[in-house]
Amino acid sequence: MAKKALSTNQVAQLCGVHRTTIINWVKEGKLRAYVTAGGHRRILPEEMVRFVESYRIPIPEGKLTEKSLLIIDNDEEAIIC
Repeated sequence: MAKKALSTNQVAQLCGVHRTTIINWVKEGKLRAYVTAGGHRRILPEEMVRFVESYRIPIPEGKLTEKSLLIIDNDEEAIIC
């Protein structure tokens, strides 16, 4: 399964900075990213880890918690745990 790349907005939220800061870090070569066919920058998760560790950027508490998914189904016989 392919790893899901992060958008500049996602990385900015994790680092507690503005999206423009992430774009500048990419342009300066501090943070590696690739550009999609649509012109959007994407950062691989392992690159994000490398970057925050090498620049000692603290991730604000609560930003790395797992997300939950709620599925609502009108099937009365379905039980979702």
